[in-house]
Amino acid sequence: MLLASLSATALRAQTTATPVITLATGTYAMPTSTTITDSTSGASILWCYKASGTCTPATSYTGSIYLDPTSAETICANATASGYSISSTVCHTYTNSGSQVTAAPVITLATGTYAMPTSTTITDSASGASILWCYVASGTCTPATSYTAAIYLDPTASEVICATATASGYSVSSTVCNTYTNGGSQTTTAPVITLATGTYAMPTSTTITDSTSGASILWCSATSATCTPATSYNGSITVSSAETICANATTSGYSASSTVCSTYTNSGTQTTAAPVITLATGSYAMPTSTTITDTTSGASILWCYVASGTCTPATSYTAAIYLDPTTSETICATATASGYSVSSTVCNTYSNSGSTPQISGLSFSSGPPWMGLTITGTNFGSEQGNSTVSVNNTQATSIISWSSTMIVVQVPTPTATLPTTGNVVVTVGGVPSPTGQLSAFTIAPAFGCN
Repeated sequence: MLLASLSATALRAQTTATPVITLATGTYAMPTSTTITDSTSGASILWCYKASGTCTPATSYTGSIYLDPTSAETICANATASGYSISSTVCHTYTNSGSQVTAAPVITLATGTYAMPTSTTITDSASGASILWCYVASGTCTPATSYTAAIYLDPTASEVICATATASGYSVSSTVCNTYTNGGSQTTTAPVITLATGTYAMPTSTTITDSTSGASILWCSATSATCTPATSYNGSITVSSAETICANATTSGYSASSTVCSTYTNSGTQTTAAPVITLATGSYAMPTSTTITDTTSGASILWCYVASGTCTPATSYTAAIYLDPTTSETICATATASGYSVSSTVCNTYSNSGSTPQISGLSFSSGPPWMGLTITGTNFGSEQGNSTVSVNNTQATSIISWSSTMIVVQVPTPTATLPTTGNVVVTVGGVPSPTGQLSAFTIAPAFGCN
């Protein structure tokens, strides 16, 4: 008996879970939808629908079921799974409460009084909704124009905007209306003259701006009191004397702004910046040089030199100035620019340090004429000027390069029979370099010659 009972139990199949129709039985605004799920792994769901009563599920369920009965509809479903017996059948009944209504549109600009012109937009929260609108001076109207973009508002006195919306499968929304009263033309923002009223060194300049988009600015100037703006503003305005600048602005659809004025007093002509003599006053090994610069745009520089004291600049500055005084020299300079008064005069004084030139080495100590000889040392001066180089008492006439620490010359040809011996001597400002082992040199015959 025990074995027979166990065998009967083993042969009895497990039952598939009853499916769940997610939308509960009830009354709904149509159209709507429902889905069906089943908790048994791998279950296949069959379903059916009927206007009333029940039905036998026979259609494979694959996705959400659309519901839009005229009055009512019943959905039934069951499920099967491999190795399981068929589930029980479940049914839900849905009653149509009436078509679902499209959400009422929103006219974004609230009813009220506004400076005109202005505008409003219309939106609707129903997916895919189409909006119709209309306007009327007073009362209401029946929306019939498709809404596509912002609506321009500029009534003489007032205007009413009405709108409705419809969406596929939905009934038309309620009509909404907003009323707008003209509070007067919108005024263009007053322009801003950037240079404030005040006393300034002339010439100077000012600009004019306006914050209203697309505004056109008119301006004028007067030597006293005010004026009526009539000139189109198109860039910076030069102020070169005591005067008043006035401006106003206009924009399409706006009334003209108020007029603003700024008054400027001349504190005196603006002075050209003093020039800068780049080499500072001091004692230097000569010769050397200096340049002159000025920060005022377009300035012209005049300069002069004198052995001592000061001088009146009268020579146009064009390039670096060579300096090689016996004892000292003073350089003075001024600058002028168009519309500016002359700058102050600046002077720098330079003393010849008289430092003795010193030779520290030669590139070779013996060689024929016309070979390039490099002389290294100190206090040679940054430029040759009147300085000289002699080799064994014969002056070198071909100087290849000259700096304060290196000179390159061609070995000169002496009148004496070669070879000759002696020293290389650099003379700067009349002061010769000392002779000795470091400067000893032999001018030898050319190679292969006796």
